Amino acid sequence: MLPVVFYWSVGNKTCKESLSRGTNACKGNSTCVETESGYGYRCQCNQGFEGNPYLHACTVLVQAVVASNQISLSRFQSECYGIQIPYPFGIENSSTGATYFLEESFELTCNSTISNLIWDNKSVIAINVSQGQIDILISAIQICYDSRLGNPVGLTPPFGITNSLFFIISNKDIKYIVVGYSTFSYLTIYSNTSGSIVVCVTQCHNIMSMDEGHCSGNGCCMVDIPTGMTMVTIQVATYLYCSYSFVVKNGYYSFSKDHLENLPYQILPVVFDWSVGNKTCKESLSRGTNACKGNSTCVEAESGYGYRCQCNQGFEGNPYLHACTDINECDRHIHICLSRDNCLNSIGSYSCFCPNGQLGNGSVIGGCHEKIHRNMLPKIVTGARFIAVFVRTCLLYLRYQKRKLTKLKELKKATNNYDDNLVVGRGGFGTVYKELLENDKDVAIKKSKTVNPKQVEQFINEVIILSQINRRNIVKLLGCCLETEVPLLVYEFVSNGIVFDFIRNENKRNNFNWKNRLKVAAEAAGALSYLHSAASIPIVHRDVKSANIFLDAKVSDFGTSRFIPLDQVALATMVQGTFGYLDPEFMQTSQLTEKNDVYSFGVVLAELLTGQKALSFERPEGKENLAIYFPCLKENRLFEALQVGILNEDNKQQIVEVANVTAKCLKLKGEERPYMKEVAGELEGIIMH
Repeated sequence: MLPVVFYWSVGNKTCKESLSRGTNACKGNSTCVETESGYGYRCQCNQGFEGNPYLHACTVLVQAVVASNQISLSRFQSECYGIQIPYPFGIENSSTGATYFLEESFELTCNSTISNLIWDNKSVIAINVSQGQIDILISAIQICYDSRLGNPVGLTPPFGITNSLFFIISNKDIKYIVVGYSTFSYLTIYSNTSGSIVVCVTQCHNIMSMDEGHCSGNGCCMVDIPTGMTMVTIQVATYLYCSYSFVVKNGYYSFSKDHLENLPYQILPVVFDWSVGNKTCKESLSRGTNACKGNSTCVEAESGYGYRCQCNQGFEGNPYLHACTDINECDRHIHICLSRDNCLNSIGSYSCFCPNGQLGNGSVIGGCHEKIHRNMLPKIVTGARFIAVFVRTCLLYLRYQKRKLTKLKELKKATNNYDDNLVVGRGGFGTVYKELLENDKDVAIKKSKTVNPKQVEQFINEVIILSQINRRNIVKLLGCCLETEVPLLVYEFVSNGIVFDFIRNENKRNNFNWKNRLKVAAEAAGALSYLHSAASIPIVHRDVKSANIFLDAKVSDFGTSRFIPLDQVALATMVQGTFGYLDPEFMQTSQLTEKNDVYSFGVVLAELLTGQKALSFERPEGKENLAIYFPCLKENRLFEALQVGILNEDNKQQIVEVANVTAKCLKLKGEERPYMKEVAGELEGIIMH
């Protein structure tokens, strides 16, 4: 049996036909080649590229050589006189002629004569891949005035600092400094779109009054250089003695009066920002020429030319050479957990946890506590067993929070045996009564209608949730009554009523001006932010609405609230809430996140602004849902939609700003909404200004 070579082809069309039909299989950086048989075609990587052109874009051959050798010292010099040479920089192998740099602009020379690493005839002292920076030594310019020459001034010719599109002076890391008795110096600088001149002038007013270490114009001046400058030249004129002019890395130079006579530095370090390629991130990615490896991000260069590669947060390495690798924050002690034992590393991140049998926040002293199980209910139980579970939960809560049991006799006496005249609220859960206990303290009693398993589960859930919370703007649970057939919960009594009523009731509305509305909004946002970000376990309220916010800015009703475990950002659950306030994304995905509350709070803000109900079929078609039509209002239409009586010249700007916050909260995509912490901060800022 002898080997036979077959030539194969793909498709049954020519290159031209397959390209016009959009069926051609050749990927980026490759060429379609017609077959000799006349049937089909082949794909071939372009010169200087390699790979499988049918599978993905061919890659630059130099990158592949470097990646395969992983900085092998025999083929790729990784150091020159103690200075590391990370890819994409490299040195040509003098014996083989092989190049190990990404582009010609990254070619370096290891000069054995002067024992220096050289780039563009300048000495390199450091290269930082993660920051995209290179430190280079640049000569200081000296010019002296000599009256014997008959010139009124000593003047240098223009001195070029840089003239590169891909290596630009890092404006945030350097300063331009001039030292002299009487000097006029200017930089001529150009970006890809504009040019300008930066002037630095020194005068010697009084040598005794010069500030050591400070460049304030008296003997020494210092100026910033604008960002994105691709060409920089310096010209200096001196009118007395000698002057020195230089660009230098921040923190490297400190002025001294002695430097007026003799500057001790001939060369000084300057930081340059560098970029790769001559295309933007988008263009290079679409062409298949982008140099960024896995777990990294392409970042546009400030100069407008090329881009940089940057490892994603939680990763490290050289993103031009190979995929960035995970940082183990736990082992390196760069975490905020209580200890290494409370830290769990994950790819690109980490989490803090509590010891077995405990729940809470593993990053805070005292943040862990004994676990109180929510899922205590068996699948098939009788009403009596529900009550038993409720009793057990209440006892746990009372012990945890040091609250008290309330006797049925005391409650009946206080409510006049649950007199309807003392009812302050009704809902699907049951009835709320106002009571005056024997200690002359007003409380609110939540009484379930029947022994309904679902209602009892919500009561238990509320006890568990409130056991985690101690916040002024959240209604406090004071106790439980266990002597009844149906559950009873005792809360602090909030006397001022709910926001819903004050918006709707014309008599009450007169006392609910814009200042009060903004204060309620800001404090309620702070309470929700606490639930999401500061509670020992993040809590999603799940039923944020104006009927659950009191005029005192206290948030209530946690019957449907849920914990979000610290190692999760979302929780799959049954959709619950109030129509008109429900997050449409939650209704579609059933994924519960804190952004659900943000959306609902946005509806509350819209109510505070317009005085309209969240959902009303009495409004014109297309305006039934307040959350949908409110973000579409332009500024001039916004003022028309406001509730009568809240707008005046003094608060117009505040109202516009709150409307902008509302629109952000009501974004259809949760990822585009702000966090509740940001909402609270913005509202507080609006009040302050």
